[in-house]
Amino acid sequence: MHKDEKDAFDAVDAVMGIQPDVSELPSGPVAVVNPDDLKSVYRVYEDFAARHPDGKAALGAGVLEQVCGPGANVFALWYRYTMVKLLAKFSAGIPENPFAPWIKDGQWHDAVFKVGSKSPMEWIGRWTRKGLPFDVEAFLAELKKEAA
Repeated sequence: MHKDEKDAFDAVDAVMGIQPDVSELPSGPVAVVNPDDLKSVYRVYEDFAARHPDGKAALGAGVLEQVCGPGANVFALWYRYTMVKLLAKFSAGIPENPFAPWIKDGQWHDAVFKVGSKSPMEWIGRWTRKGLPFDVEAFLAELKKEAA
């Protein structure tokens, strides 16, 4: 794991209450990642959630490092997966679910990984934010273009 990734994971620990200092939370743009790595992270988390529906288990960065290509930024991959997963989850509660066209048989369409890997996204940082840390409308528009 790269030093910046370890620092980022330490920052997440701070958010989770493991460390009291949140002054080192990442901010700014999230790194672009390989869409195949993002798909691998998705598969790991979806499989893990199916095997642990009670949510009483956790995955470490080492698991993600094993399923991704050499030098993959696993923190950026985890973050991008999590933000897109939140979009999918929150969209499911909307009558006209805008994410529904990108899910088939419970699986994300390949366009989701392509767009999710490169769509401009910001780290949440330590400031309060309203909404997701990316332009949802632009993300959905890019999904439509990618799948066409």
